[in-house]
Formats: sequence, structure tokens, C-alpha cells
Amino acid sequence: MPRHNGEDPRFTAIFARALDWTVGHEGRIPWFAPHDMRFFRERTTNGVVIMGRRTWESLPKKPLPGRHNLVLSSTRPDTGVHWLKTKAELLDVARHSLFDGKEWFVIGGVETFRSLWDLIDRAIVTKINQHCDGDTKFPEELLDAFDIRVPGGVVMTSETTDTVWVYERELE
Repeated sequence: MPRHNGEDPRFTAIFARALDWTVGHEGRIPWFAPHDMRFFRERTTNGVVIMGRRTWESLPKKPLPGRHNLVLSSTRPDTGVHWLKTKAELLDVARHSLFDGKEWFVIGGVETFRSLWDLIDRAIVTKINQHCDGDTKFPEELLDAFDIRVPGGVVMTSETTDTVWVYERELE
């Protein structure tokens, strides 16, 4: 069950996945989709992005501009980022921070999604309409407790037609 109580921020997972739920290969995104990068940037700008250390290390530009970057990891990443060791620390920052009124996004990787999934009330998922070689898949069973609220917003490019799906968990 989500722990949203009306006062805590809501957490949204946001990620792209291939047709077979691949999300990564050797620490990188295994496709080139500028339209999805633009969608991600526009959706997360002015928000708070939470990621694991490996996702942080994989970013070509650090920190992600226009967003508050938080890294959740037991191992301290390089400097220039707000580092949190535990989920409890993250919740403390979320409840007592200067980020009031900001949207909170969990952006990966898979282990970070798993460890924070009970906090996530919404998932924004871009389905990249390709098969990709990859060594990391999103565990699609995590979405079993979610309902599709906005199916199939279509993003068309000259190369592909991708869709954006919004999943929401029932709030109590």
C-alpha cells in the first residue's frame, strides 16, 4: 500500500523500456530516442530526481540540470550531489525539506525502483517500440498493483512510434 498521507510528497517512477522490458545494457540505455529524452527532461524539470549510484555514474551530464538530484546508495558517489544512504533518510528529506511543492521522481536503476516501490504511487512508462539487446530488465510484476490511468499516448518520430503509459496505485 502506498504511504501517501496528503502531506508527504507523492513519488512517481519514470522510465523507458523496450518491448521485452529491457531498460539497460552495460550501464547504458540501449536505444537512441531523443523524443523520449526530451519528454523525460520536460516532465522532470523543476522536480526532485532520485536515483541509485550506478544511474548517477552513468549520466553523461551531472547533475541533471534544472532538477534537484538525490542519490540513494550505501556507497558515497562523487561530490556534487545530495547523497542519502537509506530509505529512512530519503523519507526524512521528503518530509522536512526545502523541496516542498516539488514533484518527486524515481528515475532508476532497477534496484532503486525495487527498494522504493512501496513509496511509488504513479509510474510513467515510455514503451520504446523496439527489441533491444540488454542485460537489465524492469521487473514488470511490480506494476501488478497498479491500474492503467492514461493508456497509449503516442509519440511518433520518423523512425518509430512509441507510447507513454501512466499507471497509478489506488490511494487510501
